[in-house]
Amino acid sequence: MGKVSKKIFALVLVLSIGLGLFSSCNTVNPIDSELEHSAYTNYYDTSSAATASEEDTEVIATLPETTEIDVGAPDATTSAAQTSKIPDTPVQGSVSTAKSGTTTTSAPPAQPSSSSTQKPSAANTPPTTTASTSTTKSSTTTKPATTVKTNTTTTNTAQASLRGIWISYFEVPKATVTKAQYEKTAQAMFAEIAKAGYNTAFVHVRAMADAIYPSEVFPWARWLTGKQGKAPGYDPLAILLAAAKKNGVAFHAWFNPFRVQSSGTDTKDLAKNNPALKWLENSPDKGLVSKIAGGIYFNPAATEVHSLIYSGVKEILKYNVDGIHIDDYFYPTQSKTIDSAQYAAYQKSGGKLSLDAWRRASVNTFVAGLYQTVKSAKKSVVVSISPGGNIRTNYSKLYADAATWGSKTGYVDLLIPQIYYGFENSAQPFEKTVKEWNDLVKISSVKLAFGLAAYKVGTSDSYAGAGKNEWIDKSDILARQAAAIQKIRPQSGLVLFSYSYVFGGNRTSKLEKELKGLYGLRVWS
Repeated sequence: MGKVSKKIFALVLVLSIGLGLFSSCNTVNPIDSELEHSAYTNYYDTSSAATASEEDTEVIATLPETTEIDVGAPDATTSAAQTSKIPDTPVQGSVSTAKSGTTTTSAPPAQPSSSSTQKPSAANTPPTTTASTSTTKSSTTTKPATTVKTNTTTTNTAQASLRGIWISYFEVPKATVTKAQYEKTAQAMFAEIAKAGYNTAFVHVRAMADAIYPSEVFPWARWLTGKQGKAPGYDPLAILLAAAKKNGVAFHAWFNPFRVQSSGTDTKDLAKNNPALKWLENSPDKGLVSKIAGGIYFNPAATEVHSLIYSGVKEILKYNVDGIHIDDYFYPTQSKTIDSAQYAAYQKSGGKLSLDAWRRASVNTFVAGLYQTVKSAKKSVVVSISPGGNIRTNYSKLYADAATWGSKTGYVDLLIPQIYYGFENSAQPFEKTVKEWNDLVKISSVKLAFGLAAYKVGTSDSYAGAGKNEWIDKSDILARQAAAIQKIRPQSGLVLFSYSYVFGGNRTSKLEKELKGLYGLRVWS
């Protein structure tokens, strides 16, 4: 080998080693152990967690670079799979009916095709998919239709300056008092929220296949009265809503679609009219409900489940709510058993998607149907989702395809990712994560707000690596986070988790100092 050849060989060898070391040093663990609001740490089944598949890895690598989609007139004949890098449209499959062993075909969600003739704008109207509904009285299954309608008058009403607070089910006032006492408590709650400068509340109205209002679909919530199915003698939702309106606070009804029971698989605490219990007892072989991941959950892939949830949403829409909101409760497990019957039927019908891609398509179908259910009833109601902060974990472990929701109309009006990380978090540093979400939302008709972790102030964050003590050592994190967000995404909103930490018994002197800094910012005026 000549001198020149030896020098070239040595140079190539050094570069190869260097690139290998750089790649290994910049590898991010796609599994974020802290996936949801602090109250729900038992929800996720991590026993089967694994690294992303090759298919997922290829798609995940494209997420930040996904090109903006020009939204033209909806074309029902063109699937979203033809206009997106992410497989989000299920090929036709089948699911069991609630009455017999027959099956019905699960159709793909209706979506717009890409077009170069029209740019997305805030006034662009989302296409709508005809969402089928059913009640607990009916055991028949209906297909999500694929008809696409264009409404030329709808505008996005999500607030650009949203300042919100989550009121979780364990913070909603207990309905074990008189109606007058409940009204007094509700009034005090929302007066306090408004006085602090919040203009929006995300209130848990159904946390576990239950309701805080008179429902023909779901039983009364156990966490409201102490026993599932026990009526309080008045309508807590109506009272809370009236108090919010009186104080000028927008009211977004928050529900978890697929959770039935998060702790334990014993059904003794489920009311007799709970639809999940009925399915478990009358048609267990259909796989509509599973005892899995330490709890009981509806099957996210079953269209019967989707129809049930839409029926419950229609009930909520009878109230003058400003929004319908769900968080990151999608698939509770990666186990193949939760939806095996539906996936087998899908494959038998000729479906070619992998299990992971099919699950994401099923979730997308549900989200599109939810959007249509809301918009067909009340166009002004804002539809929002609050995914976990780790985009890759959402995609590969929970089957939540936020990139599609943020780049195509017909899914959401507002995304509120839970950015529950400090600036020094080793795996998910705050600013980097905010920038990823900023890049993910591609169309102006989808607004973006950010969930902040007020509950972490003064505590050790065991998942933050080198930054585990940041929330203890610093007293200005929330203010700095709000300021950083405004630099990255001007006029985006903020939502704090949660009410009891900001206003209630969980509030600490350290958090008071943090909030004083936050409330002093111009963004809060």
